[in-house]
Amino acid sequence: MTQSVNSTIVSYRIVSYRVLSFISECVNSDCYLVSFSARHAVLYGCMSSPLGRSALCCSLRYMFDIECLLYPQFNHCDVVRIFYLPTRSSKLLAKVDVLKDMLVFRDHPNQYTGLFDTAEIAIAIKCICTA
Repeated sequence: MTQSVNSTIVSYRIVSYRVLSFISECVNSDCYLVSFSARHAVLYGCMSSPLGRSALCCSLRYMFDIECLLYPQFNHCDVVRIFYLPTRSSKLLAKVDVLKDMLVFRDHPNQYTGLFDTAEIAIAIKCICTA
């Protein structure tokens, strides 16, 4: 039961992030019709439009003003990152940064010759993930 609840929470988080990304792309679309429809849904169709409801849900979830979606400089990645940043410890964020670096070393070994060999990278990734 716990596994099912945890996977549902993760799925909801991913869907929320993708919806926010989609709305942002629609609002800033080069196509006038798409952009107009998305802006209208965000501003005036909060509960009468699926796109508007999704925008409202995302703004409530990530705690930002819904009108921010209309600005071209709106960055949905920053909104999500700022929302989750206070809930993570600095120790965990440091581990994640090191893990990202190790994964880059593993995936692009020819760019970082001489730093680490494949076995050292695999050991470091295993150590970080199991610690």
